[in-house]
Amino acid sequence: GLIGAAIVLAALAVMVVFYRHRRAIRTLRLNVAVTWIVLGLSAMALHYAGDLAIMFVLPALTSPEVAMAAMTDLHLNWSWLASLIAAACIAFGLFGLLSRLLPGISDSMTEIQAELEARRAAEASLRISEARLRDITEASSDWFWEMDENLRFSYFSEGYGDIVGLSQQTLLGTTRQETDVPGVDPEIWEAHLADLAAHRSFRDFHITRARPDGSPVYLSVNGKPIFDEAGNFLGYRGAGTDITERKRVERRLIESESRLQSFIKNSPGAVSIKSVEGRYLLVNPVFENIFVMTSDVILGKRAEDLVSPSFAASSEAHDRAVIDSGEVVEREESLDLGQRVLELFSVKFPLRDDRGAITAIGAIQIDITERKRAEKALRHAHDELEERVEARTADGTAEQVP
Repeated sequence: GLIGAAIVLAALAVMVVFYRHRRAIRTLRLNVAVTWIVLGLSAMALHYAGDLAIMFVLPALTSPEVAMAAMTDLHLNWSWLASLIAAACIAFGLFGLLSRLLPGISDSMTEIQAELEARRAAEASLRISEARLRDITEASSDWFWEMDENLRFSYFSEGYGDIVGLSQQTLLGTTRQETDVPGVDPEIWEAHLADLAAHRSFRDFHITRARPDGSPVYLSVNGKPIFDEAGNFLGYRGAGTDITERKRVERRLIESESRLQSFIKNSPGAVSIKSVEGRYLLVNPVFENIFVMTSDVILGKRAEDLVSPSFAASSEAHDRAVIDSGEVVEREESLDLGQRVLELFSVKFPLRDDRGAITAIGAIQIDITERKRAEKALRHAHDELEERVEARTADGTAEQVP
């Protein structure tokens, strides 16, 4: 009796569940399968309900012999049929239910698997991107720093201490003004403080620090303000680079350029540089004096624009000889300035880039007019002397003839 009652209650409970979820059943198109299951559960419930009625109700309404006969008839003639009908309906319903659900479950599992694989691929790609970004950032910067919302330094990476030779702790909690940054141009310093106060990004702010041994270290700093989702200022995050070696190279280049300019300016010869197309790129004061022109007139012009055609042709031929040979070429040239003619000793040489290609032609021209005149006068005096000697020799020979 208890088992039958339990089966009836379980069947009713399942049917109540199906009823509560009828919308989902219709959406998933499980109506037919669920209907067969409900029919099977109904047959089972009716069978066991009848069994309970014969067992508990019929004895109260008739004699025990009649009740026993009815129960025997039910169990022998109808129980197997009711159980068979219930089992067949439930089995048919379950078959329909599974045939509808399994393909969907399979598709869902496939989609879930694909989504998991896509997520794993995305996570792997994200890790690679993060590693790439970290490598690029570390390669382009020597250290990182942070400020809080009060513009006080809150973090320095280890690279900073290695570069300046100081502990990061010495600057934590200080503001930019309190860090003692010497040698910054007042206008640049005020502009930088204004950027911090206005929470603006800044780049390539140069500062100088002194190592414990007193040697200077030059730093370039970039910074970007940080805000939360509500737009509240949280501080700064940035990076810095040691540019000490770059500053040294720049200083050496400036010193080298200064020495070169001093040499060119004070050279006793006329110094010039031409492009391979023959246009003047540089001339020194001696060149201006010889050619009686200022650099404003000369630069950017060709020789044919400035001097006589014959001298221009000679100069261009000299240039071509340098380009063709790739070597130093020396020549003597005459420059006709109208009222006077100058004799010049010209030395021209190729100027090359870092790949060895000729990009310009350098020239040093020395005025040898006076030397030529002296040589000419010397030759003239020598010729006169030889003529006199020959004349005297001839006179002496004539006197001795009897």
